Amino acid sequence: MILRAEASLQEFLKYGGGKATSLKRLKNQGFNVPNFFVIDTRSFKNNLGPLYKRIDQLASEKKFSEIKNLIQEIQLDIKLPRDVFSVFSVRSSANLEDGGKHSFAGIYQTYLNKEDQLDYWIKQCWCGLFSEEHFLYLSHKDIDWKSINMAVIIQEMIIPDYSGIFFQANPNGNINEKIFVLGEGVGEGVVNATVETETITYDLFSKELNPKSQLAVKFDKELNLIINQCSNYQDEKNIFFDFEFCLKDEQIYFLQARPITSVSQNPNIELYDSSNISENYPGVSTPLTLDHLKRLYTVNLSSLLKYLGIPKSTRDKLSINLNEPIESFHGRPYYKVSTWYNLLQSLPLLNGFLTKSWDYMLGVKNIQSMQRIELSIIDQTNILLNVIPKLLIAFLNPIKYERIYQSKYLSFKEKFLNKSLKDHSYDQLLDLYQKGEEAYFGFAQIALFNDLIVGLHLKILDFICKNDPSHLISLSKSNESLESYQLTRSLDQISHYLSRHPKLKEELSHLDQLAKLSDQKLTSMIKAHLEQFGDRTIAEMKLETPSLKEKPEEFLRYLSSLEILDRSKAQAKPLDPLRGWRGICFKLISPLYRGSLAFRENSRFNRVRVKNYFRGILLECDKKLFEANLIKSQNDIFFFKESELFRSWSDQKKSPTDVEARKMQYIKDKKLTLPIRFYLNSPFREEFISSPAPMGSNLKGMGCSPGIVSAPCVVLSQADLKTEIKGKILVTKTTDPGWVLLMMQASGVIVENGNILSHAAIVGRELGIPTIIDCEGVTSRLKTGQLIEMDAHSGVVNILD
Repeated sequence: MILRAEASLQEFLKYGGGKATSLKRLKNQGFNVPNFFVIDTRSFKNNLGPLYKRIDQLASEKKFSEIKNLIQEIQLDIKLPRDVFSVFSVRSSANLEDGGKHSFAGIYQTYLNKEDQLDYWIKQCWCGLFSEEHFLYLSHKDIDWKSINMAVIIQEMIIPDYSGIFFQANPNGNINEKIFVLGEGVGEGVVNATVETETITYDLFSKELNPKSQLAVKFDKELNLIINQCSNYQDEKNIFFDFEFCLKDEQIYFLQARPITSVSQNPNIELYDSSNISENYPGVSTPLTLDHLKRLYTVNLSSLLKYLGIPKSTRDKLSINLNEPIESFHGRPYYKVSTWYNLLQSLPLLNGFLTKSWDYMLGVKNIQSMQRIELSIIDQTNILLNVIPKLLIAFLNPIKYERIYQSKYLSFKEKFLNKSLKDHSYDQLLDLYQKGEEAYFGFAQIALFNDLIVGLHLKILDFICKNDPSHLISLSKSNESLESYQLTRSLDQISHYLSRHPKLKEELSHLDQLAKLSDQKLTSMIKAHLEQFGDRTIAEMKLETPSLKEKPEEFLRYLSSLEILDRSKAQAKPLDPLRGWRGICFKLISPLYRGSLAFRENSRFNRVRVKNYFRGILLECDKKLFEANLIKSQNDIFFFKESELFRSWSDQKKSPTDVEARKMQYIKDKKLTLPIRFYLNSPFREEFISSPAPMGSNLKGMGCSPGIVSAPCVVLSQADLKTEIKGKILVTKTTDPGWVLLMMQASGVIVENGNILSHAAIVGRELGIPTIIDCEGVTSRLKTGQLIEMDAHSGVVNILD
């Protein structure tokens, strides 16, 4: 029997075999497929059925050549069409071939550039079932050969300029990148690697093809068309396919589609993003920090629902989908984005707007849509009646909620932060830790609620400003209500004092204790600074990170190299005023935004102070464990899991916690470079780590603090106060608030990640330092010492040598 391409998909599913059915799907879904017809599986059964007993006996004796001779002697019971193409290909299409479980890749035969003897080539395809390689494959897959029925595809032969294979996901399982393998001539040469081929990668987030080779540039249009068209291909079970295609006279022809069997076809795809959270938790964190962070966010999300006024019955439905908002990979925390979107998209009327606001504030981009939680009309009504009024009040009066938060924080400070931790037993310290957490969790969600308000203010202002960030940037400049502003003013005062007394700098460089400083006024200034701002440092939110109060000698060394920077060249260009309704709305909303932004930034200061309280408890516990020989080294407690930490003293003595393996893994993890964001539908593997950034003549990011600077760059993967940065351009993946100590001395700052609300952007504007953010690939492209020019107006970075 013959199946024409016009036959129904149901007929192909029954009689066409895997490869022919894929061709039919491609044709049905609008792909350009060369003309074809199929000798279906019924013909295979009709012609070989009478020989099954004899073939089975010969196969058991591995007499495959005799079987092939037997098949070639068959007189085909098929009426072949007269209009066979002048040049054609003949390909197998077995019923189990190119399925989700078995691909049979390279097992069966394809015959190209044939002009006659069609019946011979059909029988040759059938013979492909009977080879030693095929039977070994069947044995490995536990498949009986008699369960296989072979159809044969006869297709018009296209003599292409180039052929290739497009993988919708990297065959190593990484669904964040797509792969092209492209070569000159027919596809057989590409598949079998008998011609020179080139592998081109398409990154799902940057939307770029790499490397930018001559071939990639030449076929840029065609390759992007293939990506877009293949993204719409569907079958009943699978989601990731590879496509065989060829290019001829600017036409794209699709020859095959099959599931990628090495990639999970699990449709439940999760997006993980670290672009915002890495500001406070850069690089690798210890297990205790990660456990604490995960629990903090889980509790805060649940508390936020309650704070919003959502009834318990509705909260219970939402909570099922709001577990594990943070996940960690190789010691690095990531937002599980679907958790946050499930919350935002469950809010009637505002779900789309809040989601976009959240995207904008986090700097998350190119996100595929998430599934919305379905709620009943009653649940939606409850949310509307409770949430909308509260959001409206906070939108119009963010100061109200800052006062509520500040009042609760001061009570917490009085009860816990000012309390001595000396002379407590291990169990008493744990009790303080848990009670402190419970008290802090009781009001921390107010700051998270304010994050929603900041996002709303920001998104509305962005619309008013017609997506021009210049006016938004101006709102966060010289905001005296920001503690970061006060911090920089304090450092400026110390810097000016040192500039008038240069000998003190030399003295500071050799001091290991502040008490030894000879100048009493400078001593008082430093003590005052450390008292108010000494909790801030690099990677400050990690439990394992000591504050500058703990390690004042580091601050003294930093001050010894502190210089007064000339920021006169970094003045913003005059802005064209917003007119009409835009100008009126901007004037009304901008002070509200400044208020909610100040609340957001100042609450982050308080978070650090609370964290250092918990760190103080942990250090006391660590000391007791070390003195009792229950851990091998000081600070080992930070490699505990929370469940291990909260065991009683008697349990610690009975069964000490061994963290040596975790410490070794921590060192290994620090050597890895993980992507900012990625999708997963299977467990994360090291092979998923993103490929190097593309090469080119320049880099482009977003300018957020104006100025043009030419200087050598210093590329840092992590902050080090000992780094000589004066007069140079600081380049890094991300910053946290502690980086201000380095940024103050830099001539410019370029950050790979971030958005206009990230720490680097805010501090860069505050210091008047030319700053570029969201500059993808900059840390892998640049090397320390390279001369570069950064234009923080346009966001362009030029490599000068």
